[in-house]
Amino acid sequence: MCGIAGYFLTKPMTLASTLMAMSSSIRHRGPDDEGFVFVSISNKKYQTYSSRISPSEVVANWPQLVPDSAVLPHEVALSQVRYSIIDLGPAGHQPMWSTCGNACLTFNGEIYNYIELRAELTLLGYAFKTQSDTEVFLTGYLAWGEEVFTKLNGFFAVAIYDARNKSILLARDRLGKANFYLHRDPSGGIYWASEIKALRAARCIDDEEINTSALADYLIYGYRDRGVTFWREVEDFPPGHYIRIDKSRDWNPVCYWQLPKKRWETNDITAEESYSGLADLLTESLQLRLRADVPVAFELSGGMDSSALVGLAAGRLGAKFTTCTIEFPQAHSNEEPYARLVANRYSDQIDYRVIQPPVDEFWNEADTFVWLQEEPFHAPNLHTNQVLRRVFKESGIDVVITGAAGDEMLAGYAGDYLGPYLRHLLMKGKLKEFSHEIYANSEIPLFRGLVGLILDKILPEKQRALFGSWRRGEYRLLAKVLLPGVLDAPLPLLSEMAGNSFHDRTVNNMTHRRMNYWLRSGSKSNYGIPIETRAPFLDYRVVEYCCQLPPEYLIHDGWHKFVLRKAVEQYLPDEVTWRRNKMGFPFPYREWLTASKAVFFKNSQGIDCPYIDNKTLFQYYDEFVQVAPVTLWRLISVVLWWRRVIEGREIYAS
Repeated sequence: MCGIAGYFLTKPMTLASTLMAMSSSIRHRGPDDEGFVFVSISNKKYQTYSSRISPSEVVANWPQLVPDSAVLPHEVALSQVRYSIIDLGPAGHQPMWSTCGNACLTFNGEIYNYIELRAELTLLGYAFKTQSDTEVFLTGYLAWGEEVFTKLNGFFAVAIYDARNKSILLARDRLGKANFYLHRDPSGGIYWASEIKALRAARCIDDEEINTSALADYLIYGYRDRGVTFWREVEDFPPGHYIRIDKSRDWNPVCYWQLPKKRWETNDITAEESYSGLADLLTESLQLRLRADVPVAFELSGGMDSSALVGLAAGRLGAKFTTCTIEFPQAHSNEEPYARLVANRYSDQIDYRVIQPPVDEFWNEADTFVWLQEEPFHAPNLHTNQVLRRVFKESGIDVVITGAAGDEMLAGYAGDYLGPYLRHLLMKGKLKEFSHEIYANSEIPLFRGLVGLILDKILPEKQRALFGSWRRGEYRLLAKVLLPGVLDAPLPLLSEMAGNSFHDRTVNNMTHRRMNYWLRSGSKSNYGIPIETRAPFLDYRVVEYCCQLPPEYLIHDGWHKFVLRKAVEQYLPDEVTWRRNKMGFPFPYREWLTASKAVFFKNSQGIDCPYIDNKTLFQYYDEFVQVAPVTLWRLISVVLWWRRVIEGREIYAS
């Protein structure tokens, strides 16, 4: 877990300042070390440097790069800031050169199966000097070339310089857990980084070249990260792809992995096989993700996904570990009693810690947090999540295991999945099962289920969103405050790739509809601490398996995520496994927005955002609070983003 930056230019650069500025802008991601490499392709020379934050053992091997340092004229530059999780010593320093001098690698992420891969490479005759996953990654590339990506279990954004063919290889993990952005300039130069702010620091993009399509998709429909960023000149490198760049500068990313295209039928796999198969895969995924040379804890919400992982770790693996649970004061939102039931079952193995939710500090920390997110985000409680993870970090925890992605893969969102599932049953001619499921659903009443089924069938997602907005008066208010061009902007291509089958909905939720955004925003919050999160449900083997299971095993007898409940029921109390009402992360939008009116007004003054009429927005502020509070937050988020990120002005705390 680190941060990387670099470039590959058509003409040599003689200054180190651009790379240093890029690396400095993301130093919060890696406070433990920093390294730089400059490569002259034409002269076949390179220079390697450490940094002023590097440990003394690293500085002993490479000179420190300081401002105004003289470096060789170079076309290629690589940098990395390090957050040490595996092999904490100086041997894991990046950029890392191979012992043969043929390749140099920088990457952000973790390779969880590095021990197994190292053993495989050792049998092939390779020797290792470190215990790091970085050296395994680099050696794997030398042994297998681009095939190494299909062997890695983990998350990564990587840049590899190959001296043998004078090329740069860029790649990203299968699901895009590691952030990876790039800019291609008209001359053929390419810049890449873990965060957009590094590209802005390189001054290779125009801050005023905003992607209006992305802005409209966010403001009107509430979606983000559907294949584009808020800047026209910043690309989101596609997950599950790699590209080799040489002097030709051809741009043809190669897809090395994608989600399954179809599901098994019920006669392909029995229900019992699906339960045991999921339990086995999740257990293997957990075993890999418990590897670290720093303290690891579990985030135990009391919900099904996190409880399942804790149950497997304690009940099946026999592990001893710490769990952290949030206790909310509102009874309707407090899942702590359920988390306690899980912890009490394994009281000899679990160090159960309860954390009170922090006092709302959004405006006190908004200046830093908006800069950290670097694009508008879905809700103020994204900051609350970061504050909670910060409490974990302050208690000595460096890695947190979470239940992320269970809802997206296993039909956990009743509003998303019930309609497509009911259509699936009708198409299969399973009328008895259809009748049973619509009456028995544990989360959606009969009438609402029928209405959802009809709307989901007759209206594409975009039209459903607009229909809802019109019904609530939301679209009418948006039309008053959005300046010309936003409402009529064409949407990103991925937004039109809806598909309304059960499998389509799962694939979309695991990519552009939900997961892309959750991974981007959550990662930036966590790296701002920094703390690493690991999600066993995002192990590619688990994802492939869940995305092939018959829908009948995911929703059954009215229960969503039925296969998961059956897979872990022996390890959890029944009160947790078979709880009817699921709670979300509460956030009192209307109360918070009402209390924030004055401070927002202060921060909106003098902002020259060409997309929102601030005066009109403030005029209709109170009506927005009552009619469309979530949409009001999105408008506020754009204004704050424009103030802090685009104009570079401080956000007032009060």
